[in-house]
Amino acid sequence: MSLLKAALKYSEWGLAIFPLEGKQPLTAHGVKDATSSKGLIEQWWGHWSDANIGLAMGANSLMAIDLDPRDDGIRNWREITQGLMTTRVITGGGGIHYYLRDPGVKWPRKLAPGIDVQYGNKYVVAPPSIHPSGEEYKYDPQFRLGDVNPCECPDWLLAFQEIPKPFVPSQGVGEREDYLIEHLKLTQKKNRYWGVCPFHQEREEGLGTRFSVDMDIGYHCFSCGASGSVIDLLRRTTQGDF
Repeated sequence: MSLLKAALKYSEWGLAIFPLEGKQPLTAHGVKDATSSKGLIEQWWGHWSDANIGLAMGANSLMAIDLDPRDDGIRNWREITQGLMTTRVITGGGGIHYYLRDPGVKWPRKLAPGIDVQYGNKYVVAPPSIHPSGEEYKYDPQFRLGDVNPCECPDWLLAFQEIPKPFVPSQGVGEREDYLIEHLKLTQKKNRYWGVCPFHQEREEGLGTRFSVDMDIGYHCFSCGASGSVIDLLRRTTQGDF
């Protein structure tokens, strides 16, 4: 099957994809450009006929467990897995991708050495793309997408999610600031902090920098209008008991 035909098959399944050169995006905004539009996919692969297929995670409500054999990912996975009846891909480099439905939680970057979690604004290279080794990405014949759909994330795997550290009200002002900076991944510019608004889904490139926090005055999002004091921000973004 040609890469264009394969890309159109993903479109038929309603999955958002985008073109890659190897593992790198060919479009201006990368994974943000992912679409299931047949017309745009035909345009892309008409221009880049040998482009690999990038499968967006967040846009498709998916996540992927990415096993890298170079870091003992497959061996480490055998030690923690309790079994997954889900879509499975054999990468051209000897690795394995397991596709699952995204439960909407935060994951650590790695579950163990060689075991990455791809979700949110990440993507994976999808079959029948060509790996840098020259080998093809292939679906496991017993767990092929379309025959075996991505399953829900099982409880044993959910145990690996990152649990937000609850805010302790007795913390001092400096500790509160440190907590917000870490929890919301804020970046300081002059006397204010900027980051992605936690109260709405960003849809346009660049809006993530329009959420502002002044530790003395409060917070404000110039996109959705959310605003309030720093204490209010702590209450709304943590699991603390107030």
